[in-house]
Amino acid sequence: MAKDFLRAEITRQLVPLLSDAGFTRTQPKVFLRRHGDLVHVLSFAGSWSGGQTFTLSFAAALLCDPFFQLHSLKVGHAHQRGPEEPCVPWEGRTEASAAAAIASAAGVVRDAALPWLDGVRDLRGYVFAYLANPDNGIGDLALAVAMARAGEHNRPWWICERLAPRVPDGSDYEKARRERALELQAALERGTVQGLLDHWRDQALAGAKLGELPDRG
Repeated sequence: MAKDFLRAEITRQLVPLLSDAGFTRTQPKVFLRRHGDLVHVLSFAGSWSGGQTFTLSFAAALLCDPFFQLHSLKVGHAHQRGPEEPCVPWEGRTEASAAAAIASAAGVVRDAALPWLDGVRDLRGYVFAYLANPDNGIGDLALAVAMARAGEHNRPWWICERLAPRVPDGSDYEKARRERALELQAALERGTVQGLLDHWRDQALAGAKLGELPDRG
């Protein structure tokens, strides 16, 4: 079996840096850090074509989102190279190339990923980062959930209201989203929304097996 040079260099160069920053290595190339309802994810993914190149992704995932996805870039970024010139290829075909690639990626972690993630430690930071992504809509359920969790009422209620009409030919996801929107809207009206969001958070923690991940507050 061929040696995974990238994995070895991640261990050597990045584990100390990310451990100091409060991250837990949950998989060989995945690091997580929890702050209440948010999970910070920093991961390395190989090329879809099976090559030795890789992408560094960092993001914040919202635990109380009923459609929680740990590896989503809805609030996050992905990098495939560092800023230095000449470009250092992010690939690990050899021990030397992997060492150079992870050294370059470590610079992105220090200068871009960690500072960005430090700005998304609370729900207000999450909402700002969510809205800053032009691919996200302002009428999405995830935004309503985040704002409701932060104590807002009117905007989340109206987002749910816009998601409430039946879509006869809607996909299974659209139908499930409508159901969760109606559930959230009803909880907002009854004053029980935090309990509902606790329930969705606990479902996400159990489903992703994150119950043992330390909460950094």
